[in-house]
Amino acid sequence: MLIDGAVAAVVGALRETRALNRSVVVVHSDNGPQPCVSSLPGSAWPLRSCKFQSFEGGVRVPACV
Repeated sequence: MLIDGAVAAVVGALRETRALNRSVVVVHSDNGPQPCVSSLPGSAWPLRSCKFQSFEGGVRVPACV
């Protein structure tokens, strides 16, 4: 929900300044969960591994343009 609000704010600002028709908005992930942390650890399950690794859990990310 936070990213939805942030994208809506960016699109709204582009619309207000009449720059929306000349813009491309790219939204992407940050390449998997943070490895080996005790606070807010993440999981890429069912994919293997995490950030900074070559396995799917570190390189597969959602994105939209």
